[in-house]
Amino acid sequence: MESAERAEALKILGKLLLGRRERKSEELLRPCDAAASHGWHVYVPPSFNRALDMKFDRKKGMFMQGSRFAFKAGDRLYDTHKAYGKWSEAVPEIHFCVEVRRASDASPASRTAARNPGTVEFAVYGKSADGSVFTEQKTLSSTQDGFVWFLISGEECGAR
Repeated sequence: MESAERAEALKILGKLLLGRRERKSEELLRPCDAAASHGWHVYVPPSFNRALDMKFDRKKGMFMQGSRFAFKAGDRLYDTHKAYGKWSEAVPEIHFCVEVRRASDASPASRTAARNPGTVEFAVYGKSADGSVFTEQKTLSSTQDGFVWFLISGEECGAR
């Protein structure tokens, strides 16, 4: 159920952002091998695991979730996993995409510094009326934290 997956991911995100020190969690924002839709507003393929700070911990033998979000300029994400398959078959299924224009990485709080939530400026593209091209609908500015919130929920939140 989509809403349950989103709610769980937002709950985990909230836990990651709390506190005065870096947190690593065994709870992941989404499956590390998310080869199909995972219930988020925007599909984030496994190639973005590093941007989501999902890394394999050799000592624990499992993926761990951090909060060092690091989406970069040029990153493009679509609303469906089908966008990463055969393009001619994917286009009819794609409703929108987002493209990161500028970004700076987030970093967790430390003993001497507060959390730096980073920054992201991104454009949202939708299909033209006839569905033949993608046109820019709006440009949004956010923190990396807020961008992850947007990817999960679809809610704009620049101050997170």
